[in-house]
Amino acid sequence: MSEQVLSTKAVYFGTDSRKKLVEELKSRDYQRILLVCAEGKESFTASKQVTTLFAQNRIVYQIFYKSYKPATYTEARSLSDMICSFRADAVVALGSSGAMDVSKAACVLAANPEIKDLRKSTITRAKVNGVPLFEILVSPASPRDFSYVSIIEDDAGRRKIVYREPMAVPQIIVWDDKVNDAALSVNYPYFAVASLAHAIESYVSKNSWAVSDSYALQAISLIGQNLSGAVKGNAKSRENVVYGQYLAGLSYSCSGAGALTAAANAFEASCGIDSFRTIPYMFAEVLRFISPSTGTKFRDVAIALGAKVSPTATPDSSRKACVAAIEKIIKELGLAKKKIEGIEISKDDMSVAADNALKDPEMECSPKALNKKKITDLLKLVC
Repeated sequence: MSEQVLSTKAVYFGTDSRKKLVEELKSRDYQRILLVCAEGKESFTASKQVTTLFAQNRIVYQIFYKSYKPATYTEARSLSDMICSFRADAVVALGSSGAMDVSKAACVLAANPEIKDLRKSTITRAKVNGVPLFEILVSPASPRDFSYVSIIEDDAGRRKIVYREPMAVPQIIVWDDKVNDAALSVNYPYFAVASLAHAIESYVSKNSWAVSDSYALQAISLIGQNLSGAVKGNAKSRENVVYGQYLAGLSYSCSGAGALTAAANAFEASCGIDSFRTIPYMFAEVLRFISPSTGTKFRDVAIALGAKVSPTATPDSSRKACVAAIEKIIKELGLAKKKIEGIEISKDDMSVAADNALKDPEMECSPKALNKKKITDLLKLVC
């Protein structure tokens, strides 16, 4: 992975920033907007705040409701067809992770009809920019929401495809407090921990470099030290967490993630358990396993998380302090259960997940290689 920085053109944070989105759409004379949002009461409440603004500004819109499940290739194709049939000037995606992933892929497919099946390759093939994409975030689930990366599920193959396409970079991203409050759910602690995990993995990635490191380290500090307050609903803490998510997204675009992300994605594709829900169970163990290959970086992570590390501490003790800090966060957030209850996974599903994790390009970023047995052991921590 080459050293590069690919980012959205502008990000608006704060109360009523959704109005900035409307200004941006109108300044470009975009009159037909396709709004993508998840199904459900919370997303409906959030989307009403957006569609009301569209109506007030005489912007023609249509809504594409996606399921709560991850973005699939079939769904991306359906959205691409709808973009074309509606003759949309732009797409506005409301939500996080799945909604953004399917929108990025669909915007590229709609503008590049020569791409028949993006599942066959994860390399760049788009000849022109995708249909303009604007994002309204409602949770800190995934730093890739700020990036050119999308993760699409191969419906038939029970695997995840990490699709890196610079032509899919969002134009504008909005984080509006009011929309955010309407859409946040009980999953917020899981979302925030997943975002922290992405930041740490990006920092210790084999592809990390000076710029990605600076983004990642600040992201770790902002997310880690504001998690507790954010989960309790403190507005300033939640604001800092999303700033951290943004920086983690920039780092992720530069350096990729790692073994934890690869395992969580593979498990989701094989077994249907949302990746953000499995990350807390595997987080500390993955860090413990890769720690001998991280140099002095875990010392930086521990300090960024607020842990007290002596200036004379050995690399090994600094690494232990880092892992302990993560375990403490997970415990304080009430996510330290032994396993996800009520779920049984067959040996076949477990084997498929482990094989797909090994093939995931994010696994190549891990500072220490994992074999199938280690991945299987990680997945057994989940259920």
